Amino acid sequence: MKKKGLIIKGKKGQHLNQREVNTISEGVVEGMLLFEVSTSGFKTNLTYNTEGLIPLCDFLQLQGMNRRLFVVLLRNIVLILKGIEKNRFSKDLLIWAVQSVYVDPSTWRVYMMYVPLQPYESTGNLKSFLLDTVAQCNFEAGEDIEYVQMLVQELNGVTAYTVGMLETYCDKVAESLLQQKGNTNRSGICSACGSKVNASEEVCPFCGKRILPRTTNASSKNTPAIDSEFWPEATKKSEPDAGEQKRSDISVNEDENGVVTVFRGSQRIVQSIWLEDCSQEGRVFITKFPFRIGKMEGVTDFRIFNNTVSRKHADILKEQGQYYICDLGSTNGTYLCGKRIQPGVKEPLTDGMIIEFANSKFKIHID
Repeated sequence: MKKKGLIIKGKKGQHLNQREVNTISEGVVEGMLLFEVSTSGFKTNLTYNTEGLIPLCDFLQLQGMNRRLFVVLLRNIVLILKGIEKNRFSKDLLIWAVQSVYVDPSTWRVYMMYVPLQPYESTGNLKSFLLDTVAQCNFEAGEDIEYVQMLVQELNGVTAYTVGMLETYCDKVAESLLQQKGNTNRSGICSACGSKVNASEEVCPFCGKRILPRTTNASSKNTPAIDSEFWPEATKKSEPDAGEQKRSDISVNEDENGVVTVFRGSQRIVQSIWLEDCSQEGRVFITKFPFRIGKMEGVTDFRIFNNTVSRKHADILKEQGQYYICDLGSTNGTYLCGKRIQPGVKEPLTDGMIIEFANSKFKIHID
């Protein structure tokens, strides 16, 4: 039977980094999706094995999100990225899209796709990926998502979000989990993710690794222990209380920087205004205003790896509830629905419009 797989077709002129291929195939970097290499003429194709896994975007909708699951998923991401850094891989060669990150629904393990082809244009970054992940979470009814607000606030406050920042955030959330459980014995350490856990725990509540063998059931000693308190049925979808889903419970708050916070009751919902990349899978969530787009690292909120795009190409603005696009005098222009806009002139945006930054095409979504 043919295994389920996802194919990335290489382009002429791209070459394969054999060191990275060997390192991934040997399982040195935990959480890397395995692939097979084939050639077609002068092109290299990569077939990724996704058997038994589901895309993260689907998992986030199926599974009722809570604090424990949230930190488990992020701990997995931290482990993957630290492995990437340790083995001198480039994070730009990861596919930063929730559609292309996979989860084992039975264990909550996360797997990312790495493309060892060069040259290769990046599909995003850690910051945009985390914002997209948060936006697609299906939170449990009544879940206090203060911990999610804390992460989004951190992301809104920086241009580039680092692995170290994410690890520190996970430590904070993990500490609150331990306090909630009333753990006072912190001598237990998970060898996989380094989290402090109660010494009596059998499964790390933060990354899913087994800590102590289960002795209550000898017949299952070779089966990974899954504690139902930490690992509820992965595909079970929480049924929210009908009253919590009413439109009348929706409220909106906007701060002085134009960052919008939407609430359903006491539950925070991330604002849904984002760009869809028309040339490849991926979303860019707009989390602050003005939101600067261009190819220059460090001064843009979203970097487009395209030489036809100017260093500071355009801004997306928000004024009195209306969104606008403004070209910043770019060399090759900004186009709205096929028409080049005048530099310095704010043009209103509506849902579904096509925006082109030079020849990089995006679709704007405003929910």
